[in-house]
Amino acid sequence: MYVVTELWRYPMKSMQGERVAATTIDAQGFVGDRGRAVVDAQTGKAASGSWAARRWADLVTWSAAYVAEPGGSDPIPEVRVTSPSGERFTVGGPDDDAMLSRHLGRDVRVAVGQQDDAMSGNHPPGTFWDVAPIHVLTTSTLASLAALAPGSAFDARRFRPNLVIDTGGDPGFPENDWLGSMLSIGSDVRLRITGDCPRCVMTTHAQADLPKDNGILQAAARSNASNVGVYAEVVRSGQVYVGDGVRVIREAEVSGAR
Repeated sequence: MYVVTELWRYPMKSMQGERVAATTIDAQGFVGDRGRAVVDAQTGKAASGSWAARRWADLVTWSAAYVAEPGGSDPIPEVRVTSPSGERFTVGGPDDDAMLSRHLGRDVRVAVGQQDDAMSGNHPPGTFWDVAPIHVLTTSTLASLAALAPGSAFDARRFRPNLVIDTGGDPGFPENDWLGSMLSIGSDVRLRITGDCPRCVMTTHAQADLPKDNGILQAAARSNASNVGVYAEVVRSGQVYVGDGVRVIREAEVSGAR
């Protein structure tokens, strides 16, 4: 059996996230994940690594953390953001747009969830995820990439996963073989793996203590068609904890149980 080794949520889309010991997963993914976003006032689009990556390259050098645990009566609490220079301020008040605009050097506003349709696509209210509610990454994939490019730091933070799963000594990219399968996590949660996760240039940008490194994306392109990790949808909600066991229910078993 595999084990959950890291849990990550991202209070502000495209900023660095926060590592947590436990979280609630509902139909939309991790509660509070990508609950807010910086929106370009000129284009009306939320800042995202999936488009205009060069324009928003600096945003990943910022970090964000909730001031209170999301959920219940306050599903999207205020967010404390930290600039690259170390300046901290709280996002959730009426003056946030002007403050962030000054710091980012462009006219922006802060959006909460899908309340103003800042993202294209049919995403649930209260989220800003691009393709799927959850991104899963394994330690085997990180180790395989590191072996191919030993001079690069293949830190999970570059790939912005929600779940990092310790797959022990499994070789290669084991999550590639999970497409269509179900992950049973702990006593409650069930996730269905829905597709590969193609990566973009945002993975190469400097953030926190990680330097800019074009070798990150080059290694993924050479070895795994630029895919790092997989996407998942929620089949059964519940609590998940670091240390939870993970069992892969193969596609044939899933089909047979219907």
